[in-house]
Amino acid sequence: MFDWLKKKSTMHGPDYSKIDSREKAERLAAEGELTKLHLLPPEFGGDDAPPNIVYVRNYIQGAYEHVHITEGSGQAT
Repeated sequence: MFDWLKKKSTMHGPDYSKIDSREKAERLAAEGELTKLHLLPPEFGGDDAPPNIVYVRNYIQGAYEHVHITEGSGQAT
């Protein structure tokens, strides 16, 4: 009767749940599977310190840069 409440697996794509350390993320970045992303980009004063870095799927980088470049400069998109 309450089967509709049970969470159904909707996972599509790679499973990154096993990446539980910076070293594992850096290894995947070196292999080209992830991209290093600065939360606060260097051009806005961010540094290369671990608290300012995340590793994301490659397609995220372009969207993130687009937001920071167009929104950060005040240009309309």
